[in-house]
Amino acid sequence: MAALRLGPTIAVVVLAGLFVVASASADGDPASDVLPIADVYTPYPAPSNARDLSAAVRKVYASGHRIKVAVIATRRDLGSIPSLFGKSGGYAAFLGQEIAPFYSGPLLIVMPSGYGIYDAHHTTAPEKKVLARLKPGGKSATDLVSAAASAVQSLAAAKALDSPDTQPPTIYPSFATVEPGKSAKLSFHVLDNSEHASEVVTVYSGKQKLAVLHSQMGAATYETALSVNWNVPSNVPAKGLKFCVVGTDPSGNTTPTPACTPLAVKH
Repeated sequence: MAALRLGPTIAVVVLAGLFVVASASADGDPASDVLPIADVYTPYPAPSNARDLSAAVRKVYASGHRIKVAVIATRRDLGSIPSLFGKSGGYAAFLGQEIAPFYSGPLLIVMPSGYGIYDAHHTTAPEKKVLARLKPGGKSATDLVSAAASAVQSLAAAKALDSPDTQPPTIYPSFATVEPGKSAKLSFHVLDNSEHASEVVTVYSGKQKLAVLHSQMGAATYETALSVNWNVPSNVPAKGLKFCVVGTDPSGNTTPTPACTPLAVKH
């Protein structure tokens, strides 16, 4: 059964929990709070050309590769670590380690002083070769966002973003109430490097499996909830129900431990 889109609304409770985790490790730099679930950080308010940068990044993901980008225009964009302003390589390593629980792959930093690139598990020599030929065209947030978009396009054109994906999807199931004899929507959020995944959803009564539901490989971004439909048996037990989700990405990385949440039964 294919996963269903639930729309752009983010599950508030799950999202809040994720931000608590991110903020706890962020040491006060805003990009550490944003990039666990987003692909682009820009100064606030976002320049009007930020959509061009987002479009360039989306094309990278559509090609089967990945990249996250942080545009740092002033010390204010570094929050409590302004000492790293002007040190794009140092901040790239710092930020990459901060978001490591959520993302592994190329991370591009753009500052007025130049570009920084970081990848915890793969050489960045190809990216550095491309970036060495580029320079930001100005110091304003708009200039730097434009430079970031051009850099992403250049990296993609040079096929410099070939970083193996070894990080499995993380699943965040949402609590649900089901009604005997009716169809129920079991929803969940998926956070994965590739932003693509397939899922297996298993419904349990205690240790007994009541249903195993499958979704096809498809787009999986955290801000968009996915779901499967379960035809609830009319004699479903009133207590002890839960559903568990396991995700697999296009590289074959599979969630090591099923993510589970209880199900309530409406009578």
